[in-house]
Order: sequence, then C-alpha cells, then structure tokens
Amino acid sequence: MTNVDIGKLFSLHPNIVGLCRKSLLNKGYLVKDTEDKRIHYLTDKLSGIELPIINGKKDSRECIVPFEIYNNPNLKTGSKLLWGEYNTMSKTENGYYSKRETNSKRMNVSDGSITNWTKELFANEFLEVYEVKSGYITKNKKL
Repeated sequence: MTNVDIGKLFSLHPNIVGLCRKSLLNKGYLVKDTEDKRIHYLTDKLSGIELPIINGKKDSRECIVPFEIYNNPNLKTGSKLLWGEYNTMSKTENGYYSKRETNSKRMNVSDGSITNWTKELFANEFLEVYEVKSGYITKNKKL
C-alpha cells in the first residue's frame, strides 16, 4: 500500500505515514523487498523488545483504538493515540486519573501536547469528563 492509501485507511496525512515508515525502516522493524523496493516486510525485531517498567512493574497493557477514533478526521494523530493510552487505564472508585507527565513520558511527547490532545478529545465528545484536580503539589485530570 502507498502512503496515500494507508493515510486514507487510517485518516492520517500521507507525510505522517511516510515519516513513520522511514522510522520503522531505520529502527529495523521493517525491511524492503530485495527486488521491489516499494514492498516492505515486518521483521521479528519486536519479539526481542523488553517491556518498559513503570512504577516497578512491566507495562504489558494493550492499546486498542476503535474505528470511530482512528477514522475521525477531526482528531489529530496524537489525540487518537492518546485516546488509546487513556483507554488502557484501570478505573478506580473516583474514575480514571492520569498525570499529564506520566502520559508525556509514555508517549515521548511534551506535556503541552498531552493537554492539547486531551482538550481536543473532550471537545469532540470522546471524553465524558475533563476536570483538573489541583492539590498542593500535583494536578491530576479526571477522565
């Protein structure tokens, strides 16, 4: 599939698809076919990756992004991925809580990006509640 085809399938800009494909090639997760350079194959490099340790435990969560999210043209790519990240959290008695700093470290983006994407998800009605809980030291968001 071309970058344009993949972009249409996942409602992503073709340039983002191209950048991600190059990154996967550079990191060894994809290889090009020896005869037709337009064809790419997955490698087995992913099987050798150690799961990250977060709060003393291996992070083995799975992120599932449904069609309504990844195909939504009103959401930026980061917002779609953040929704998947929020979807992996466990519900507590007080709802879902997530620190902006924790999500920014997991996704390797700035704290400001997390804030912008969360506001975008809320504005598009993919989050029911968006409150900032301020305390003496921390700020938490209830989702």
